[in-house]
Amino acid sequence: MYASVKIDIAAPLATVFAVLRDPQKRKGWMAGLMETRQTSGKEGAVNSTFVDIVSGREFNGTILANSFPTHFSIQMENPQITVIYDWELTPQPSGTRLVFSNKTKTRKFVLRLFAPFTTSAIRRIMKRQAKRIKLLAESR
Repeated sequence: MYASVKIDIAAPLATVFAVLRDPQKRKGWMAGLMETRQTSGKEGAVNSTFVDIVSGREFNGTILANSFPTHFSIQMENPQITVIYDWELTPQPSGTRLVFSNKTKTRKFVLRLFAPFTTSAIRRIMKRQAKRIKLLAESR
């Protein structure tokens, strides 16, 4: 499954990037994020790993890209699902354009059967997250 959303934010690239990358700031826009623990490497470095506890579920994460201030990407996985989140930031006259994409792979056949029906739900979640990122960045 693939979903993408785009939003313009009235804040500089560096400010938006900080909201995306900082694990403590992610709690402000990622619903259900309870805890982030670094498990290897330097925090934020490409190929470093971490664990997120989201709504009581544990997800293993890996930083795939960290190109300040224009690109950040992580992979999150647990036994049922792998999700790649990708954020591309481009300067705009009024601030920053954020394009946020999500590629989801499920390991269980039953979940794959319902994948076409969940794309719109995933897109709604992503839109809410993008709006929260916008609010956090614009309030700084």
